[in-house]
Amino acid sequence: MSRLTARGIGKTYGGKQVLQGIDLELESGKIYGLLGRNGAGKTTLLSVLTAQNPATAGSVTFDGEPVWENPRALEHLCFARDLGQMSGSVSGLTVREYLRIAAAYCPRWDAGMAARLIREFGLELKKPFARLSRGMVSMVSIVTALASGAEFTILDEPVAGLDVVARERFYTLILDEFARSGRTFVISTHIIEESENLFEEVIILDQGRILLKENTQALLERCFHVSGREDEVARATAGLRVFHEERVGRSLGVTVLLSAGILLLAASFGLLDSALLVRWQGRIQWIVVLGTAAVAMLAGFALCWFVYLPCLDGRLSVSMTGLQILAAAGAGVLYLASGILAWTTVRNAEVRF
Repeated sequence: MSRLTARGIGKTYGGKQVLQGIDLELESGKIYGLLGRNGAGKTTLLSVLTAQNPATAGSVTFDGEPVWENPRALEHLCFARDLGQMSGSVSGLTVREYLRIAAAYCPRWDAGMAARLIREFGLELKKPFARLSRGMVSMVSIVTALASGAEFTILDEPVAGLDVVARERFYTLILDEFARSGRTFVISTHIIEESENLFEEVIILDQGRILLKENTQALLERCFHVSGREDEVARATAGLRVFHEERVGRSLGVTVLLSAGILLLAASFGLLDSALLVRWQGRIQWIVVLGTAAVAMLAGFALCWFVYLPCLDGRLSVSMTGLQILAAAGAGVLYLASGILAWTTVRNAEVRF
């Protein structure tokens, strides 16, 4: 399984820190979604991952080999940039000229696929970029990405300027190519509502840092939208990180993220009411920690009372050495397990940024 790995990536422009301590590992055979506001650093991160932009700090490797100025690694990567942001550098080129240059940089270029997509999208090869609509520019970027044949194909805002029908067709093309070839796709987008079923994992970037990288379905199960009167919503979500906020008159709606540990515990008791989960998350956290510690103490006490002490009185025939080892091992396992569970619960009690 191939891996594209970033370790400690930092990027500075004119004294401004754009990326900070990015650690990221992308595995082959998945479709990733990269989400974040404008200015979060998405394009910069993608360009660093594909060696189109040097990192100020850290390293990027493909299967252990550095990608910077390394043709063996770069032949597996393709970064289809948002050409709408590069209008000045490509405006003088025609579509035909741009695709010819792209093919020269992609050793696995599929000319047949490129021709089919050009016909399907109705692209005019002789038309210069300066005369293309925003949607047509995005279609050229999509053709480049899909026809590149790269094992790791990265697209930056590929649906910008596309209408609903064209966006749906793009999602279908990605899924069809993924099913056919198993290529890895990394797609940055703002339109999460339409593409949530496309991504196996999502990566959220904010102010140059990765907030989370998680399975899409698991993340959706932990997200809750709480709405109602402003004071009631504020009380219910006190202490939680609010990701999105909407106000309509006196009503307030917010999106919060609960910990996986809390959801697992609640599911075991059948308590999956979203309002209760949000309101009781902090209390459930400490109930789990204290309850786990109490169970571990009782187990250790029972082990001592029913096994160790009877042996001292000669009521059990187990040898002292063997019994001491057994008691110590049993108590050690119990305390270790309780400590791990308690630590995990506390760590997952909130998302730290």
